[in-house]
Amino acid sequence: MPRYNFDEVKKIKEKAEKLFSKGKHEKALKVYAGIRLFGKKDSKIFMRIGDIYRKIDNDQEAIAAYKEAIPVFTNQGFLIKAIAVCKMITQIDPSEEEVQLKLAELCAGSGRSVELGISHTTGAPMPLTENLTEVAPPIQGLDEIEELEEIEELEVIEDIEELKEVTEVPAPSQETHTFPHTPLFSDFNKDELFEVVKKVLFLSLEKGDSVFNEGDDGDSIYIVVNGTLEVAGRANDGTSVIISNLKEGDFFGEFGFFSSTKRKTTVRTLEPAQLLELKKSDMDSIIKGHPHVSEVLFEFYKERVVDRLMALSRAFRPMSEADRGAVLKSVTLESFQPDSNIIIEGESGATMYLIKSGTVEVSVGVTAERKVISQLQEGDFFGEIALATNKPRQATVTALTDVETVVFSRHMIKDILAKYPEIKDILLGVIKERLEDTSKIKSSDGGGTLL
Repeated sequence: MPRYNFDEVKKIKEKAEKLFSKGKHEKALKVYAGIRLFGKKDSKIFMRIGDIYRKIDNDQEAIAAYKEAIPVFTNQGFLIKAIAVCKMITQIDPSEEEVQLKLAELCAGSGRSVELGISHTTGAPMPLTENLTEVAPPIQGLDEIEELEEIEELEVIEDIEELKEVTEVPAPSQETHTFPHTPLFSDFNKDELFEVVKKVLFLSLEKGDSVFNEGDDGDSIYIVVNGTLEVAGRANDGTSVIISNLKEGDFFGEFGFFSSTKRKTTVRTLEPAQLLELKKSDMDSIIKGHPHVSEVLFEFYKERVVDRLMALSRAFRPMSEADRGAVLKSVTLESFQPDSNIIIEGESGATMYLIKSGTVEVSVGVTAERKVISQLQEGDFFGEIALATNKPRQATVTALTDVETVVFSRHMIKDILAKYPEIKDILLGVIKERLEDTSKIKSSDGGGTLL
């Protein structure tokens, strides 16, 4: 028996979408009903059917269609989308919380889907691998569709009529897919995932909407379900910098979540987008019972902080996001208490430091006659002179507060400079400025010049 041509299904979908876009929801629904069986390969069919039922105020049928999409998303590895559908369902009907537990059972443990679905008629579990070689059901309402007057609508009839001859539909792939890696979910067990899914909120945004702006209060973490968002920040010199773009599976907002400070960046949508939001108060209650969750988040937070610092730093700003990511795999973090010396004048040095948090003081001269050159803070770097020139340290840098730094080795900097000559020019300019400032201070005290 011939298999159905999915190109034809695509054509039917496109024409059904034209009906939907014109607000002809009932007619679009009848067209989609003819290809509902194929939703087990294309979850967008189930999602659109659910959307249409919501448009015509039939929430129960909308929920039934959305439930059908969940096992398809999980089987194909789209965990974030599956969670979002769960939240859409519970926003429509809060009594549908059982669907969240079913999702946790589907997804947790190994992080892979299992062969379990949800019936669109009863909501009860059914095998996802049910026989799809059945004859396609007759299309209800075909007579009414045939009464459409517009030519493009009449063309739908020809495509739908072909479905009457469908005797075999390709079964979904039996391949097991891993979920897209997201630190917020990938390593959770069933109980942890269930707690998160219960607490998370679903948001739908239009193009150009701001999720939050730099300087805003906020303590929520957001996960991108679909769409693209832009992350922008402001460097110490006031320059606005595009740090990165966010896509499906990415999460953001961890700065305010962990540090309870103002938002450090602005995040806005580049196209219509859907997000999941998890508030700190809800996450704190989850962490009390599942400390592992905090460890997963904090490791990702540290990585994200360093990436942002590099993107906004005058020295590393020319680097691409991908190259920053490669460097992050090799950098180390080092902490210092107040009044401790990070580097000492006259010593040899083979490392450069980027300040992650805190404030340091740069000085020259012996302790009794020490001259302060400047103070540096988050996003500033130091130690580049000894690293680039092989000269001894030209100044002492002392922590004024608790300080966290990102440490770069000479080998790492050498690789960066080889790929980015403009960074070399930036560092040479900074070195020249700092050598001149240091020389002037030493000269004013009779100490001679550095060179």
